Amino acid sequence: MLEDARKVQVPVLLLQAGGDKAVVNSAQDVFCAALPKAGGQCHGRGGGPVRNPGAMHELFIEDDAYRVTALNELLAFFAQQQVQSSR
Repeated sequence: MLEDARKVQVPVLLLQAGGDKAVVNSAQDVFCAALPKAGGQCHGRGGGPVRNPGAMHELFIEDDAYRVTALNELLAFFAQQQVQSSR
């Protein structure tokens, strides 16, 4: 993914589980940092991933507090993309 990050030309929502043990979160940070140079952009604070502290790997089957946060972020991202595409 890092090798091809320069090819990404669309907005990216990367939901990051803060307690993930299956994925290296720092690699996701590097990926998001590579995107703005290519015209894409991660939509978390400062152009990075949207972090969900304490959550584990599977955000959409996590405890309610983590799942609801992830779903709200996803819906907000979709709504933002819809508004931008209608301009």
